[in-house]
Amino acid sequence: MPLGIQGTGFADRNLRQPNPQYNTPFWETYGRPLTIQEIDSFPPRGAYYLRTARNMPWAEIARRLNLSGESIARAMATRFARENNFAPLTVPNPRRSAAARVAVAARFNRPIVAQSVRQQVLNPQPTGLRTFGCEIEYVDMNRVTVANAVAVALGVPHIHVFPYHGDTCETCQVRVTEKYREWKVERDGSVSSGGEVVSPILSGEDGFQQIKKVATAVRQAGGRINTNCGLHIHLGMRDLTKAQRAKLIQRWYANSVVVNQFVSRSRWGNRYCQQASAREINYWVNQLTNENTDPDGIKMRSLNISPFKKIGTYEFRLHQGSLSPKKIVTWIKFLLAFTEFATMDEEIQNPTDGTQGLLDYLVQPLAAKVNLFTERDAQFMQERVRDLTTGRRN
Repeated sequence: MPLGIQGTGFADRNLRQPNPQYNTPFWETYGRPLTIQEIDSFPPRGAYYLRTARNMPWAEIARRLNLSGESIARAMATRFARENNFAPLTVPNPRRSAAARVAVAARFNRPIVAQSVRQQVLNPQPTGLRTFGCEIEYVDMNRVTVANAVAVALGVPHIHVFPYHGDTCETCQVRVTEKYREWKVERDGSVSSGGEVVSPILSGEDGFQQIKKVATAVRQAGGRINTNCGLHIHLGMRDLTKAQRAKLIQRWYANSVVVNQFVSRSRWGNRYCQQASAREINYWVNQLTNENTDPDGIKMRSLNISPFKKIGTYEFRLHQGSLSPKKIVTWIKFLLAFTEFATMDEEIQNPTDGTQGLLDYLVQPLAAKVNLFTERDAQFMQERVRDLTTGRRN
């Protein structure tokens, strides 16, 4: 039977008849069903095929593809059809009012964010804004399920799932060499029951909005955090001189007692984000300022400078794991502001030697740059300090 005609009940009246303006799926062109591997390797394609060719209920499709719900299966199939110009699953009901049709179109027919898997979430970088990226660790959730939830949240057809630092997707078998151009999910040894969601290079408000969507999607899909989880933030550093990066290293560790107050005590002295020793700090600073070379850092430090040689970033590893969009974004804004002020000629001013003094300093306007860290963000972080001190929240 032609694609999109099978069905019973209410759905029949909304299924679109075959139309020559749409592309024909290859399984219909060659008159053969998809194999199990073809269905499982790319869930959006599998969901569309199972619904249109086999008339499978959405709930069963979700179970079959290990998705967290039928709404995710439906959204993936719909976007897959739109991305490939296949016959859509539904058409407007002629008995529905014009206003209702407009409302439904606005809600369900949003444009795809990108036109191909390799180009999903390619972000133009606004001038003058420091780039950033994040690694969000989670537990107790299958990586494929998380990838599917993130794809739906971002409006892209597919999110790659990789082994630890691998380059071949475990679901679609595509080899990806440009690793930081799109969101992905990776295995991570420190969270064996989960993984980590790794962002592309981001900047500005667009980057914050993507992170909010992703964190919310992981949480709603069933992901959790525990004390094994960390939140790792990369900031782009290529615009800074070696002398400026040396100042950042010195001032980050000089202010570590204060900065530690913003994170859970489970991170104090944690082996994944240790305080650097005075000898290590002095060596790094000397290499940058006197030897004019970038030293090899040590990964398991609260500020990991090792990635600079390869990808031009420093990695801040101090924060505990979190799936709270507000906590993640505010922490990134704090790090962005700290980096800008720490690389200036003048010392960081903190007359109170406490968290409030540091926050008050970091909300000041920046010369010729936009300071994304606002007084509202500073207030939120100070409230977090009180919560952490009293043990009310992680």
